[in-house]
Amino acid sequence: MKIKYWSDYACPYCYIGETLLRQALDELDVFYEFEMKAFELNPYAKKGAGGDVVAMFAAKYQLNLDEAQAKVDSINEMAKSAGLDFDYAKVFHTNTFDAHRLTRMALVKGGPELQAKIAERLYRAYFAEHVDVADHEVLVGIAGDAGLDEAEVRAMLNGKDFSDEVSLDEREAQLSRITSVPCFVINEKVAVPGAMPKDQFKDLIKKYFPGEVPTAICGGNMYGNKEVYALLNERGIEYEAIEHEAVYNMEEADSLELPHREAGTKNLFIKDDKKRNYYVVIIPEHDRLDLKALREKLQSRPLKFAQENELMDLMGLIPGQVTPFGTLNDKEHKVKVIFAEYFRHGLMDAHPNDNTATMILKTADVVKVLQEFGVETQFVEL
Repeated sequence: MKIKYWSDYACPYCYIGETLLRQALDELDVFYEFEMKAFELNPYAKKGAGGDVVAMFAAKYQLNLDEAQAKVDSINEMAKSAGLDFDYAKVFHTNTFDAHRLTRMALVKGGPELQAKIAERLYRAYFAEHVDVADHEVLVGIAGDAGLDEAEVRAMLNGKDFSDEVSLDEREAQLSRITSVPCFVINEKVAVPGAMPKDQFKDLIKKYFPGEVPTAICGGNMYGNKEVYALLNERGIEYEAIEHEAVYNMEEADSLELPHREAGTKNLFIKDDKKRNYYVVIIPEHDRLDLKALREKLQSRPLKFAQENELMDLMGLIPGQVTPFGTLNDKEHKVKVIFAEYFRHGLMDAHPNDNTATMILKTADVVKVLQEFGVETQFVEL
């Protein structure tokens, strides 16, 4: 399994996310190879700047100091749950461009294995040892400990070598619409944004890459795209399927120029404020959802958007894949499907639990399948 991922040494979620993904793959006994791509959260950060992390966090996210400290503490707890011991409040804020250059040099000199060794050491230097990873002597020492020639590394840092490669990584991220890190791209097929809990990483790997996972471990009966297609075929349901590159938002979906745009949908994952009810809400693709109006129609508690981890836990999906067919994986029937009345008598489109394809089919057939599996459905004038 080849995993290409964008990351920055100043990003705690990158360190945590990579660690948890590696743990998940190890527990699944999957052979894997990582390649780190450069991404600077703040390319304008000054070298050796330092500063009060909690105060900077408060300013960046418009929090008061107590709220910022609580957020920093929660990141530390998340790290500890991954087996990492660091204090985010004590990190030395600095520029990471040269650290990325060293990482790229390690890839060229020793392949993914040496790159991973250098990356781990740099993460630890930043988050656990609280040293300045822009300091050339710090970088030379880390490189020497990993087996690189210190004189060669020092010459590289004093010049411009590998600057273009780092810039190309960042340009590739822009072209791929990657705006935050970590972002893991697995086998050039599935993009996974953010740091998931280990068990969610394992569920995702088993669902999308069952051939990589030993049969005894994989198991389960999750509905992925193949299973959705097979289910529709078994029931004689007609559909048109169009394969395409992965899409994660309406702008990207529009660029595909799919047929039957009167059938275009926007699928939103909603919950009430007590997490007692979850909904996949399906509206015309360019409409806006009024949560207060929907609450009145459903006679529910206040509504808000559900979280990424809830999407994976309940339906085995990642952001960009919300679809009514995800409820086939909701064995406890916690998720209801709400259709805009607009779609009742016509066509609609939907992902087959995979955002690299779109199906166009009759709404009535979708409802029929969902109800067969015990999924509650409802049409609402929105």
